Amino acid sequence: MYWKDYQDECKRPTKLFGRWLTTTFHNVKNRFSLRHGNHPMAPVNIRPRRLVDTMSIQLVEFDQKDTVPPYAVISHRWIHDEEVSFQEFMNPQEEIKSKPGYLKILAACQKARKDQLGYLWIDTCCIDKGDHADVKLNIRSMYAYYQNAQICYAYLVDVDRSDIWLKRFMDSEWFRRGWTLQELLAPRDVRFFDKEWRYIGTKVNLAMDISRITTIPEAVLTGQLSIRDIDPFQRMSWTIGRRTMRPPDGGYCLSGLLGVSMDPDYNETLRRSLERLWAAFINAYPQYKDALGLGVSLLDVLDNVRAESRKTESGRVSPNTLAIGWTAVGNISTKSPGQVAEHRGESPYSDRYQGTRHDCER
Repeated sequence: MYWKDYQDECKRPTKLFGRWLTTTFHNVKNRFSLRHGNHPMAPVNIRPRRLVDTMSIQLVEFDQKDTVPPYAVISHRWIHDEEVSFQEFMNPQEEIKSKPGYLKILAACQKARKDQLGYLWIDTCCIDKGDHADVKLNIRSMYAYYQNAQICYAYLVDVDRSDIWLKRFMDSEWFRRGWTLQELLAPRDVRFFDKEWRYIGTKVNLAMDISRITTIPEAVLTGQLSIRDIDPFQRMSWTIGRRTMRPPDGGYCLSGLLGVSMDPDYNETLRRSLERLWAAFINAYPQYKDALGLGVSLLDVLDNVRAESRKTESGRVSPNTLAIGWTAVGNISTKSPGQVAEHRGESPYSDRYQGTRHDCER
């Protein structure tokens, strides 16, 4: 299994080290201001150069010298064998037009037209997966794409508005994916739709419920507080419980959230992607390197910041072990996913923690 690289390579800190890191983390928070407004999250001029025309349902490419017009974006879960690739969309046959992924694009284009937007960006057909340079460019720029969009349509394929919708909404797998975190936070206007494209609500009017699901403060969701004013360690804690299908995406999906940039390399391990993310983070926030000292990895920080976040909210650390796609934390000590599963009597690296390949790809 592809999580084996984590199991083989990562050595978790001892309980004593976990306590030391917790103390150090408090020292960091006390020593440095939580405001990071001088560090831009994404340049306003970075926009996708390939968009779907919502009238003709054709891909349109813009030159670097062209001004990209206002556009909408889709946030969704990839369903295996149902999505439409760049090559398929360029020359859609009848069987392609009947795929759920193509119908999803048509429905989103209809919503965009009603919102007077002529263009739409979706990561299935607007990225040429066979072009490594195109993949790198889009992965590096994805946070900016969502941040600079006029509207983000969040499509929840596992929610039925006519059913007990609030429970379904709060249980949606959309809130468990790594990439959808930045797709929730980056856009100004996020609108949720159920599997039949019936309107559920916005990020703002559902802020209280979304905050309960994600632990993201309501003020951040409503725009009253900028994400740049949130300590980067707290931003990292919001990834707990989320997962990605490709191991290195565990690092890439955090880069935009932290305001750093890194090139994707899908030949690398999860551990290596997190090491490179940590290096980029330290480069952007050098003060944390001095405060934390040497030998502290991003995995260590992610483990302990979530434990401390839970402790702050409830007055004590929750006894429940919280799973993360690439690590886990229980009480103050840290455990690997295999140890967590073993503790619960489950198979290590089960579908509960990593998703299933037939279910979705991100």
